[in-house]
Amino acid sequence: MIIKYLRIKILRKWVTNSLLVISSITLSIIGLESLYRIYLYQKGAFQPYTYRVTNSVHGVYDKNFGLKYKPNHKWTWFNVTNGKVTWCPDAVFVSNQDGLDGKTTIDEYNHADIKILVFGDSFSHWNQKGYTWPDLLQDNLANKLDVNVGVLNYARGGYGILQMFDLAEAKIKEHQPDLVIFAFITDDLTRARLWFKTMEIGEYTRILVSPKKDDFHPKFALDTVLVNPAVDLAWCKKSLKNRKSNPVLEQINKQYEEIKRSVYKIHRLTEDNLFSVNNLYLFNRIIYGSAFVSLRIGIPQLTINNFVFDKQLVSRIKSIKHSKTPYLLFHLPIQKEIAQSKIQTNQEQALLLSSLERLTNNKVIYLFKDINKYEVPEAIDSLPHDIHPNFYGLKLYADLITGHVIKNIVP
Repeated sequence: MIIKYLRIKILRKWVTNSLLVISSITLSIIGLESLYRIYLYQKGAFQPYTYRVTNSVHGVYDKNFGLKYKPNHKWTWFNVTNGKVTWCPDAVFVSNQDGLDGKTTIDEYNHADIKILVFGDSFSHWNQKGYTWPDLLQDNLANKLDVNVGVLNYARGGYGILQMFDLAEAKIKEHQPDLVIFAFITDDLTRARLWFKTMEIGEYTRILVSPKKDDFHPKFALDTVLVNPAVDLAWCKKSLKNRKSNPVLEQINKQYEEIKRSVYKIHRLTEDNLFSVNNLYLFNRIIYGSAFVSLRIGIPQLTINNFVFDKQLVSRIKSIKHSKTPYLLFHLPIQKEIAQSKIQTNQEQALLLSSLERLTNNKVIYLFKDINKYEVPEAIDSLPHDIHPNFYGLKLYADLITGHVIKNIVP
């Protein structure tokens, strides 16, 4: 009896201690998760999501190069945050008769004394006050050199380093330029190849992006911007001024919610918010490297840390070298990188950047290093609405690049 009593007492003590340990661990996890959520909240991580809506399609599917643009077309989008219109920009992409988002046509380029090709992402075909920075670069060079300069802008939205070189190899053969410019932002280093396609799904027109050129199944492809023919600049400005709801706004908010629910269902995601019981943000950060699992779904990212592993890129660079066409690699800094005089890379981006220089035998030109020679405007971007450059940002890029180009084209 005594032995049995002691065994029961020991067992009870063990159970009690185990429960105390489990409770302590659970409370610690809850406490750490709560503190991490407060940190995320203070950083603005749970701010209402902004979506974009447009009334037309600017990009056209291109099997070889991801996308191209409609000729003679002006295009913009409008921001909606928390169900209300928050930004109404004029045309941010403007294509010429050749479907290039820049002023210069191929015919004008062919008659120029100095011929330059530009490859980049949306930062390089982003239009403000009727100009992209390659347009301003062309004007700078023509004025300083007193010759006819032709700059063809082959920048395309969403492009990373891989697709810039894919397209460049083909266009260098076609246009035989005197100089080629590659202009990239930090995020472009880790972007995989992308394909854009417009599809009719249910009752909506959807602009989808996929890492697979022939597969736009919703499991792989994601929406880039809402398409609704009822919106236009006049409606946007009226909605921005009058904060009350209106039938068109109600319609696009409904469209956004329906598409979001379908995407979340396919990817088994739940809403991110401060009081969510379905998400463990600290666990996600430790396991996946991001507090928000949904952030793993977006522009497809590279899974390599050295560009030499992409055989297609290696082949493109080899072909460009064989053409003996000189080219420059420019890093376009965002506002934060200018303020800190430092490129903001993670470990993977830093490794890819180093491998790009080794593979091309070209040093990247960091424009923020030249900033002290110029008067920097207070803001070079369109924040808080958009990270893309404002007109002063475009002009700064063009002015900074001009000197480097002159050094490489003037004997």
